[in-house]
Amino acid sequence: MPDCLIVVGMHRSGTSALAGALHRLGVDFGANLVAAQHDNVRGYYEHRRILALHDRLLTACGSSWDDPAPRDWEAAAGRDRAELFRGELRSILEEEFGTSELWGVKDPRLSRLLPLWLPVLEAVGATPHVLVASRAVVEIASSLARRNGFSREKSARLWSLHVLEAERASRHLPRAFVDFEGLLGDPTAALTRAGRQLGVRWPREPAAAGAALAEFLDSGLRHQSPRDAGAEEGWGRLAGVVPLLVAALAGAAGDPGATGPFDRAARELAEVVAGVDPVMLEHLHQFARREAEREMWARGGSLQDQLAAASERLGGGLEAIERDLGSLVERLALLERELARQAGERGERTAEVDRTLGHLTAALAATEGGIRHLRTSEADLRAKVVRWEVEVGIEEKLVTIEQKLGVAEAALDHLARRADAARDRAGALFGHAEHVESGLASLEARISALEGRRPWLRRIASRLRGLLRRGAAADSSPS
Repeated sequence: MPDCLIVVGMHRSGTSALAGALHRLGVDFGANLVAAQHDNVRGYYEHRRILALHDRLLTACGSSWDDPAPRDWEAAAGRDRAELFRGELRSILEEEFGTSELWGVKDPRLSRLLPLWLPVLEAVGATPHVLVASRAVVEIASSLARRNGFSREKSARLWSLHVLEAERASRHLPRAFVDFEGLLGDPTAALTRAGRQLGVRWPREPAAAGAALAEFLDSGLRHQSPRDAGAEEGWGRLAGVVPLLVAALAGAAGDPGATGPFDRAARELAEVVAGVDPVMLEHLHQFARREAEREMWARGGSLQDQLAAASERLGGGLEAIERDLGSLVERLALLERELARQAGERGERTAEVDRTLGHLTAALAATEGGIRHLRTSEADLRAKVVRWEVEVGIEEKLVTIEQKLGVAEAALDHLARRADAARDRAGALFGHAEHVESGLASLEARISALEGRRPWLRRIASRLRGLLRRGAAADSSPS
């Protein structure tokens, strides 16, 4: 497996379009691919086993595809887990692409996981070439807002991390930056330039594949136009990062080796995420809501089943008792009429009829008492159901989660204040160091001046010693 093409870039940035175009030039993306869906009807070109492996790794690291925190993935995974990941990845690559001369892999998660991949590619003897897909960030943010409900600031943060981490990890590799707009407008030119920058010869030349590329890369791939996406604003604390990174990507399209603009954007992003981080709080809040909703549906379904069963039991019991009561009332009325008709003829049976009437009256009273008891039981059960609903307390749980997030925000604010104090102290230390350096420079200047005067001082000393010797000789001579 001599050559591997790695397609990276932010989600919704045109990675699928780029991978599909490469497939039409003869690049092998494997047979076990994720099926097309409503939000990507032409296919993702993502390998099922690799995608599942990435998701398992992110979950094991306590992360997810939309994690806005910068991470050292080697440290986050841990040595043992990283080795297990690489071992499984190597097996997949050897099984799926062992006989391929030019194969490719595409998953936006690769933008951040590339450092974990490179040792595996070296182990299987594959030469990696990286293609970074880029797209107007305003279109990416609009697409993610519609599909996932992300704020513009969170979308810009994720886009920045995906681009910067992929760029840094690929600096020593052959790479090309492919703009989505340019790919749709002139795929032949875009792919020819990418091949030249990568040093790759396509199995099928872009010019020869022009008709297939035009059919695949038509306007139907654009789900969000710049006009629909809105103005280039609303980036929050990322307002200084976005234009720097846009300019860096524009420059890298012509000069893939340029790194300075990306470094400036990375420094700006590091300053943004150093203090209290509203994007991270948004991510934690969305994650907490997803977990609470999942638990609510799990418990809510069970509670409704219990309520339905209880209502069915109570309803059936009440209907049977009411039928029995109606029957007893009818029998009582018949007996009363029969007693009135036969009172004169059957005086001897009056006592028996009275006893029967008493029994029936007692039975009626007992039945009415049973009805009252069942109605009370029904009220108690319904009250318990209400208490269960209250105990489920989804809103209360969300309030508790929001309170915890508030505590976390306060803690982050405290850390930010400590960081500010540390910066102030560092500034004072730097000022003192500058003063000390100034003193040392002055002392070195004086030493240098004395060093320069050393020959002159030696001559003076020599003369003085001569004068002293002559004086001594004169004193010792006879007068």
